[in-house]
Amino acid sequence: RTSIFAVGLAVVVGVFAAHPGGNSSSGRQGRGRLITLLISAVLAGAIAWSPLLNERNQASEATLSAANRSNSFDNTLDMFGAHPLLGVGPGNSPEVYAQNYNEVLENSAFQLLLSVGLPAFLIAVVGLAAVVMVALRRGRPGVAGGIIAFLISATGFNVLDVAPALLAVISPLIY
Repeated sequence: RTSIFAVGLAVVVGVFAAHPGGNSSSGRQGRGRLITLLISAVLAGAIAWSPLLNERNQASEATLSAANRSNSFDNTLDMFGAHPLLGVGPGNSPEVYAQNYNEVLENSAFQLLLSVGLPAFLIAVVGLAAVVMVALRRGRPGVAGGIIAFLISATGFNVLDVAPALLAVISPLIY
C-alpha cells in the first residue's frame, strides 16, 4: 500500500506542478486538474482494496512484515535515542537493529537516520528536496513526482541494503 500512496502523491505533485497558476478564467484548468485527481483517487482506491492485495495481506510473509513495520517506529526511536548525532555507522543499522530487536528494519528512511545520525540525515533530506525542486524549476513535474514516489516507496522496504543500485536510478532523471 505504500507504493500506491507514493504514486498517488506523485500524481498530485505532477498535476499541481504542471499547472501552478491555479484556475484559468474559464476554469478549464481547474476542472482538468480535479478530473485527473478524481480518476487517480478512484484507481488508487480500486487497487488498494482489490482482492489481490487482500490475498497478499493474508500471506504469512505479509503478516510478519506488517508486524515488523508496526514495531519499527518505536524501535527506531529507541535506537536513535542512544546514537542521535553520529548514528551506529554507515551501513550498520540493519545488523545493529537485527541484533537488538531480532527483526528486519524495512524502512530506508529509518535505516539512514540510524546509520548516520540526525545531522547527516537532515542534510540528505535537504539534498533530496533540492533535487525535487530542481526538477520542478526545470518544468519537469513528472520527474519530481517520480522522485517523490520512489522516495516514499523506499520507506516501505529496505532499499539501502537490499538494492542500493536503485538509488542510482533517480539521479539522472533531473537532467
